[in-house]
Amino acid sequence: MRFLERAIMMAALLLVAATGGSEGAERLHRPEKQTVTVKGTAVIEGGNVAAAEKAARADAMRKGIEQVIGAYVSGKAKAENGQLIDSLVTEKFGGFAQIVRVLSQKQEDGMYEIQAEVAVSPVPMLEIMRKNGLMREWRVMVIIPEQHISTPVPDPAAETEFIRQFVNAGYKVIDQKRYAELRQQNASRLKDPAVAAEIGRKMGADIVITGEAFSQRVVPDPAPGFVSCRARVEVRAILADTAEIVAADATEGPGADLVESVSAKKALQNTAKKLAPLFVRDITLLPASESRNIQVEVSVFASFAKAARFERALKGLPGVTKVSRESYDEGVLVLNVESDTESAEDFALALEEAEAMKPFGLTVGAVSKTRIRATVKQE
Repeated sequence: MRFLERAIMMAALLLVAATGGSEGAERLHRPEKQTVTVKGTAVIEGGNVAAAEKAARADAMRKGIEQVIGAYVSGKAKAENGQLIDSLVTEKFGGFAQIVRVLSQKQEDGMYEIQAEVAVSPVPMLEIMRKNGLMREWRVMVIIPEQHISTPVPDPAAETEFIRQFVNAGYKVIDQKRYAELRQQNASRLKDPAVAAEIGRKMGADIVITGEAFSQRVVPDPAPGFVSCRARVEVRAILADTAEIVAADATEGPGADLVESVSAKKALQNTAKKLAPLFVRDITLLPASESRNIQVEVSVFASFAKAARFERALKGLPGVTKVSRESYDEGVLVLNVESDTESAEDFALALEEAEAMKPFGLTVGAVSKTRIRATVKQE
């Protein structure tokens, strides 16, 4: 019965695909351009108002660029690389902004001032900044279970295509082999953002790209000896530390070959190829954060009272803005910590070396991008 229901659903989806539509699908993407309101000024030299107006417009566009890219660079990066950022704005970013509307302009005390709405295209600028080491390094995990009705695909084509495009864009991507068994075992559970985020944290990912993909043979065959399939791929990008969905989309596509299994893979890959660039762009457009969420697992406490004292001490560490308890079970304490530390490695050092932590005799046993596992001294 479940197979029949799945086949009926797939038939309906393929009917939608045949018309090229994806109405009703969850769609969430970040805008390609951002509009900000800024003031540009310039000195009126030698009475040349026209030249001053041109200079004020250029100043407005420069300030618009600075305002937009400021959201993507951490305070530490700005402090350490301010000169490089300024040179990029001056030398390379000039063509990525334009004035879309002048709100006001005036001449006063030898100055020309313009207030305007400036549209900025951040993606090409952010790609340049990432190549210069100025962007946060997101670590991406792609896990998209696939089925060719009704057989699981052992070497998922859509997942592989997403990984290929993220790698080509310069992102660090977790090796598929590390979570191959999770793909089918957790296929239904991955639909829950909280579950996907938890798996991502355990694998050391900042962002989890997940969803589902399926294909089916199309009858009749397009030509003698050829087999045609259509596929549908539905994908969401989830922040591992908060389980927030930051991008989502779905689409369909065809594939044809002499063999049905290859035709299905081609359909899945072709469909993923349409979606993957949108998700690469969305992740590129994620703003920088001055804080980092880290899961801290500490064992084994002799009592809950001692675990509670540890939790209070952790809240008092410099840079820690929030601590919430996820669980306490048989002496194992799991905390979610929000800190302004640059990395989990830096926070792990603070746990071992901070004066407030010394009474607990803490020893860090494992550190990933988003998770720390440690033990306390036994009394």
